[in-house]
Amino acid sequence: MRHAGRVVYFSKRGYGFLAADKQNSREQGDFFVHIGDISNRRELHVGERVTFEVGIPTLDHPNRAVLVALLDSSSAVRHES
Repeated sequence: MRHAGRVVYFSKRGYGFLAADKQNSREQGDFFVHIGDISNRRELHVGERVTFEVGIPTLDHPNRAVLVALLDSSSAVRHES
């Protein structure tokens, strides 16, 4: 089952967290995402809308997003360094 949500954090080290839209999901909490689970293996930016599936939980990350795809980048907050 696919869920929609937003990027709440993404590190230049290749990992971050997504928040599922509350009205479309019974899932709670933020979802860990690794760049290897993002289509086109690209960086994400805070505020971008994505879809994802819930992956198999691990001890480190009980809420894990996989098969992450970008929906819309128009609302992203870009932080250039």
